[in-house]
Amino acid sequence: MMIRLLIFLLVVSWTQVTTRSTTPDPSGYQIIDGICLGKRSDRLIYRHRNDTHIFIAFDILKSGTVDVYTWQLVQAKTGTFIYYDVKIATVPAIDFRKQVRRSHVIGACGRRHQKLFEHRVERKMKHCKKLAKEKRREKKRLCKVRAVANIFVRMKIRNASFDNENGCDA
Repeated sequence: MMIRLLIFLLVVSWTQVTTRSTTPDPSGYQIIDGICLGKRSDRLIYRHRNDTHIFIAFDILKSGTVDVYTWQLVQAKTGTFIYYDVKIATVPAIDFRKQVRRSHVIGACGRRHQKLFEHRVERKMKHCKKLAKEKRREKKRLCKVRAVANIFVRMKIRNASFDNENGCDA
């Protein structure tokens, strides 16, 4: 009888350790500066434009690095244009986050969507380079800023919300 009771207690305690609790999963998790991401997002997206450059950056949270895409702006009489050469740099996230504000955060995405963005940028810049190198035209043409904006708009960007009193669970 005593052995049966001991086996019963061992089995019950073992099943309590191995079973998971039935608490609901949180809707997101908190990262830097009180920003909450959804479950399927692992990168923050930043966007900034100043007088000379356009910056789009992907903050990869797991690796602690940031991929920064930079285009140089050219002011002309007819408008603002970009050069076809995009500069891609990978910088440490700690250094990068010191320079950005919350207003630069656009949203979040996954690795697949960043790769798709890279592919579209490469294809679009190849087209812009072709336009700039055409010899039939007397003037060399530059790409419009809208070319980068259209690539960015086509991305599937998930919301990155700021936490409230309850944290990211609400």
